[in-house]
Amino acid sequence: MSDLPSNWTLVRLAEVCAVIRGITFPASVKQPKKLDANVCCLRTTNIQHEIDWSDVYFVPRDYVKRSEQLVRSGDVLMSMANSYELVGKVAIAKDVPFETAFGAFLSAVRPTPAINGQLLFHFLRTPYAQRSLREGSSQTTNIANISVGRLGDISVSLPPLPEQQRIASKLNALLT
Repeated sequence: MSDLPSNWTLVRLAEVCAVIRGITFPASVKQPKKLDANVCCLRTTNIQHEIDWSDVYFVPRDYVKRSEQLVRSGDVLMSMANSYELVGKVAIAKDVPFETAFGAFLSAVRPTPAINGQLLFHFLRTPYAQRSLREGSSQTTNIANISVGRLGDISVSLPPLPEQQRIASKLNALLT
């Protein structure tokens, strides 16, 4: 891509973010309310433009095997297994009201200091990124699955951090 400004770089997504897979648990352990020994667990239906916290359930904390499987403010949560039309859908975690994990059909796309998280969120919503994710997904009868490797291989044009912040702020203002 020689059309890039001289101070921009072309990188693979895996170079500027980590992808963390969600937790697995039996359906029988879901609980309707917060208790001391459980955590909130997001699922694909909670992934809207922002996270929909109105319909969540809770699972015993024992199912969270690694601390990285807990949602952090700034994480971009992505539907990794869904219908072809909905796979790749993303939401950004702004305020996380309680300790929260995410189910196995989701992943957290966690930005490194090299990329502005808001810019990452907007990038993953672009037709280019969505098309790349869907075209690279594996298909079963009704479900498309995005592999972590495929997600990591997507190319992103990356400006310097101050420019990333400016672009993200402008997109936030325009798309609100």
